[in-house]
Amino acid sequence: MLMTRRAAAGEAPPNFLFCILYLPYGILNGYVTVTLAYDVSQVGATAVAVATLGSLNLFPQIAKFLWGAPLDTHLTYRGWYAISAALSGIGLAVMAFIPATISALSLLFALVLITSIANTIVSMTTDALTAHAVPLDKKGRASGWAQAGNVGGSGLGGGLGLWLAQHYSAEAAALALAVLTVACIAALAFVGEPEHVHREPNLADTLANIWEDVWSMARSRIGLLAMVLLLVPCGTGAASNLWANVAVDWHAGADIVAIIAGVAGGLVSTAGCLMAGHVCDLSDRKFCYVVSAALMAVCAILMAAAPRTPSMFVFFALLYALTNGFVYATFGAVMLEAIGRGAAATKGPILHGLTNVPVVLVTMVDGWAQTQWGSGAMLIVEGGIGFVGIGAFYLFVFTTRSRIPTIQPEAA
Repeated sequence: MLMTRRAAAGEAPPNFLFCILYLPYGILNGYVTVTLAYDVSQVGATAVAVATLGSLNLFPQIAKFLWGAPLDTHLTYRGWYAISAALSGIGLAVMAFIPATISALSLLFALVLITSIANTIVSMTTDALTAHAVPLDKKGRASGWAQAGNVGGSGLGGGLGLWLAQHYSAEAAALALAVLTVACIAALAFVGEPEHVHREPNLADTLANIWEDVWSMARSRIGLLAMVLLLVPCGTGAASNLWANVAVDWHAGADIVAIIAGVAGGLVSTAGCLMAGHVCDLSDRKFCYVVSAALMAVCAILMAAAPRTPSMFVFFALLYALTNGFVYATFGAVMLEAIGRGAAATKGPILHGLTNVPVVLVTMVDGWAQTQWGSGAMLIVEGGIGFVGIGAFYLFVFTTRSRIPTIQPEAA
């Protein structure tokens, strides 16, 4: 009834609901990259095997635009979300009964990939529901809350999951997170389903409308600038993927890394999301993204110059987590503004995929730089790459100013 009254009055749902809806997406990521990675490393899995787990979880985030169209042609966004969250919960529950052993790694790899593919639909449908439900002038705050659910969920999947695995059992950790994942479906009761005006009785006509909507986004200035901004290598947060390697040079132990990569880092990033989301509604969202990326680059360079003590590691790692929260929120705000409404579930994954490409590439460069020259040089390299990316974006902005029409993507 509450959902019906809000929809009838044209009101957007409370922003914290988007936070809840995004939690399953972050939970699986945190569980795979922290809890499960730790479990398999304890039984003798190589660094390559641990990295493979992370890659199998990340690959669907890049490729998910390939299965975005069915969400705009069949069923409802709410129905797809419920299916995705349920499958994600089932995948986590099944992981609870697969022993973290060398002999079971192949089975775990396959299950992580399948569950991650299903889990991508959580973010795709949440973004689509947000794009339709929230007016343009409030999309920043909605993005802040949604991305808070993303990074907060990662903190739960990694921090809470690892704590449960250490104090109880790996099975208890996976099952608890599975229950929490499925419970998030309840938030759908307070979010209305948008009208899918692009759908036609004939599937071919519907697909033609979706293509026209995607093309409208790509040729609009806001759409093209968003795609370029998210593709250039700035604001990647890549260094946080290598804290375990970097911490040794700052004499920080495994417990400190676990806290930074888990609950503490998640809380700080969540706060950053909420702060930046509010600012995004007061200024140009692309500029907010650039400022966030620049702050991250400055943080990395200052950390390279800081004294090599555990306290300095904690300070700068948490500061980096804060700027990472800024980037998450501003990314979401730029994306929501660029995709408009219409076939939002098809358009959103295109921008999501683009923004994950530099994350993978810069992480690889960071790893190479750290191996060749050490952690300080790695941080300087990442900071330098960030500023080069920002410069490349503004070069594109100024050279195309008079060539690209200023039109908005589908907003019906």
